[in-house]
Amino acid sequence: MIIASIFVVGCSIWVYWDATNHNVGRIPELKELTNMSAGAWSAVTLGLWIIGFPGYLMNRSRLIKAAKQSPIKVGYRVVKTGVIILFGCLWINSSMG
Repeated sequence: MIIASIFVVGCSIWVYWDATNHNVGRIPELKELTNMSAGAWSAVTLGLWIIGFPGYLMNRSRLIKAAKQSPIKVGYRVVKTGVIILFGCLWINSSMG
């Protein structure tokens, strides 16, 4: 169980860094279910991996294409990654006990 939890947290971090590297973010004028910020994609991956991670992978190329036309710059990436790690560690800790 611990290995699976670490894997999910790692996927969540990867999704966040990949999305922010490609300037993927929520585009206000776009009305789609998959129109989410990098943080939202990461949170969905962390909280509901079975839907979030495959969903991001399936939509990744379309999201990157949209981000080239409407790039979303994210600040404090390292701090936000730390928050993802903190929540991931809390989740792992709670699943162990």
